[in-house]
Amino acid sequence: MRRWIYLALGCLAALITVWALDHALPETYGWLITVLYTVFVFGAGIGTHLTRRQAEKANRTAEPESVEHELAQQSAAGTFSLALVLPLGLGLYLLTQGLYVGAAISYLMVVVLLFAYWIRYAILRERVT
Repeated sequence: MRRWIYLALGCLAALITVWALDHALPETYGWLITVLYTVFVFGAGIGTHLTRRQAEKANRTAEPESVEHELAQQSAAGTFSLALVLPLGLGLYLLTQGLYVGAAISYLMVVVLLFAYWIRYAILRERVT
């Protein structure tokens, strides 16, 4: 079987396990479920990234001259504006619901995205010049 199938099955098993623990543990251990979900999200993200990188190396699509690499860059550039608009919409929705902390976090995500963009732009521009 392919590695991504193992990753998907492992993620599914971990998600079901944490969900079952959430329903079985007393409410005083609610913080533990939050920690486990956080570990799951980060672990799934890292596992997905590593699986994708390994597939790129095996298929030789990670090389800068490949068509797939160019398509991935164009796709990422095209979805950047969506990555800015969605948290703004979520923040607006949360504000209308009176969830001010969630809205502030959503708007903070947009600020972090913009800073990350300009920092990366400055680094890439420095390499070119």
